[in-house]
Amino acid sequence: MGNKDEAQISEWIVLFANDSWYQKESGIEMEFNGTIYPYTEEPNLILMHDWYYRLDDRKIYISGQKNKVLDDLIGKKVVIRGKLVKMRLEGFSFTEIWPGAVRLA
Repeated sequence: MGNKDEAQISEWIVLFANDSWYQKESGIEMEFNGTIYPYTEEPNLILMHDWYYRLDDRKIYISGQKNKVLDDLIGKKVVIRGKLVKMRLEGFSFTEIWPGAVRLA
């Protein structure tokens, strides 16, 4: 990512804050700081719940498809404004970040 791209992403970029699935979640919006990494653990066992990214050791939910903005931020320190959501699906319990917006730290 060049300087121009980094300058553009130093402001908040909306990811899912305007999506109905994000807005319907009653969790409190907060800020999470860390580094974006690709999610490289074992294949997901939960239907319709794929993870492609993590913020340090926390899974990031992105509604089932890769995201260009997050792809460009892999390896970078960021701030995610989002919700920490505890889920229980198909017998599995887990906690994940639902990202509303992101910017460089």
